[in-house]
Amino acid sequence: MRFRSSCLGRQRAGSATEASQLPCEERLQGQGAQGAQAVRIWFAVPQEDASSVIRNLAVSTDGVVRYDEDSWGNRVGYLEVRAPAQEQITIREEFDLTRSEIQSRWTPRGRAR
Repeated sequence: MRFRSSCLGRQRAGSATEASQLPCEERLQGQGAQGAQAVRIWFAVPQEDASSVIRNLAVSTDGVVRYDEDSWGNRVGYLEVRAPAQEQITIREEFDLTRSEIQSRWTPRGRAR
C-alpha cells in the first residue's frame, strides 16, 4: 500500500499556550490481488494525546469501516471489501488536528520537570 499524508497548519491567535490547528488528509492506496474474493485492511486512525486533539474525523472508502483497539490500546480502522470491483482500493481520512506546544527544560543530566 502507498500512504500519503498532508496537514496544513495555522497558529491560533491569542491563545495562552501556543497551539496550531491543522486540517489534515491522509490517503492509503493499495492494489488488491487480481481475482481476490476479499481484501482486508487494518489502518491507523489519528490518535489523541495530551498535546493533540482530533476533531471531525471522516473516513471515505468503498465499504464499511469498523473501529477497534489494538493490543497497545491504539484506535485502528478495519475495512473488508468482498469481491473488489476495482483493482485499486483507496481509504481517505480527513480530520482537524489541534496540536499544543510541548514545553520542557533540558539540563545537562536530562529533562527537568
